[in-house]
Amino acid sequence: MTLVKPSKYKPDYYDLIVLDIKMPGMDGFELYRKIQKIDDKAKVCFLTASEMSYEEFRRKEYSALDKDLFIRKPVENEELIKEINRLIGK
Repeated sequence: MTLVKPSKYKPDYYDLIVLDIKMPGMDGFELYRKIQKIDDKAKVCFLTASEMSYEEFRRKEYSALDKDLFIRKPVENEELIKEINRLIGK
């Protein structure tokens, strides 16, 4: 897994960006907004362990995002790989 600061983000470089909703310093949605300003075609999915955070963010400004872009933790490695492959179209 590569950790990328928004200022170091490379458009058209990543197959999929997996963001945790709750991260130190900035949440996954804030990072998503910054990435979208640089690369509006970037494929992104979100990890969350918090049902409340998931519902809160989905009701607010991210209601237009496909609910299939959210992966709930805990998630087994095999299931995560399956979801990532599905999202990148393999």
